[in-house]
Amino acid sequence: MTTQFAFSGVADGSHPRGALIQGSDGNFYGTTTDGGSFGAGTVFRMTPGGALTTIAQFDGFNGANPEAPLLEDTDGSLLGVTQNGGPADQGVIFRLSIPSTPPQITSQPGGLVTYDGATVTLRVAGFGSSPLFYQWQKNGINLANGSQVLGAQSRSLVLTNVSPANAGAYSVIVSNFLGSIPSAPA
Repeated sequence: MTTQFAFSGVADGSHPRGALIQGSDGNFYGTTTDGGSFGAGTVFRMTPGGALTTIAQFDGFNGANPEAPLLEDTDGSLLGVTQNGGPADQGVIFRLSIPSTPPQITSQPGGLVTYDGATVTLRVAGFGSSPLFYQWQKNGINLANGSQVLGAQSRSLVLTNVSPANAGAYSVIVSNFLGSIPSAPA
């Protein structure tokens, strides 16, 4: 077992309780019941590599002490509930909208060596305003789905029945309405 992140209390929250969810962007999202600047919990994003960012804090009025898992809506916003907080201190249902941001890559695709006939999967994780679009490339040329290529326009690229002809530099361009960013080659 490997620790991905250890909470410290104030800056990032403490006592995570609800299950992590994997968002459509490939990152993991969750809540802490306590901690944060107001002691009432936080909402965080964690990359597949374990880098954690606090994206919201509960202050009592907007809710306090979330304990249930988050849900992701079709627009990319996160929905959740808190045990306490709100005007009557009886809890709230909240929606956290991700602000309009250009795409960012939070986890690069990794290179690999494999054998003839294998199936390989390359993945990227990104963050930014929804929807995010993906275009995989091999040696700088756009890929299309076919008999051996699946997911040419998704977060995960699957190559089946690989051979030496599949060797090359694979990358992905992640884009949204605010711009695009290329990944490092794998």
